[in-house]
Amino acid sequence: MQPLVVDGILYGTSPRLKLLALEAATGRELWRFDPFAGRAGEATGVNRGVAFWRDGDDRRLLFSVDHFLYAIDARNGRPVESFGAQGRVDMKDGLAAT
Repeated sequence: MQPLVVDGILYGTSPRLKLLALEAATGRELWRFDPFAGRAGEATGVNRGVAFWRDGDDRRLLFSVDHFLYAIDARNGRPVESFGAQGRVDMKDGLAAT
């Protein structure tokens, strides 16, 4: 996936579907978010990349893994608790099973 660079910070995803923030000039890792942390099994699914959203001091990264959409605080790599259910939305929620 194509990474983003915002204010000197590179945001991107790993092959294991982790979201990373790196200093763009040095490559030093600032934080890492693992959407599979605490869940059994191998990290699998589809990743459609990363989007950046800003409103005043609020800076968020939006990215999807499998059928979940996550909002992550761009400053610290933690889920934005006010977004969906503890930082994520199940995009299959409410859809009829086929």
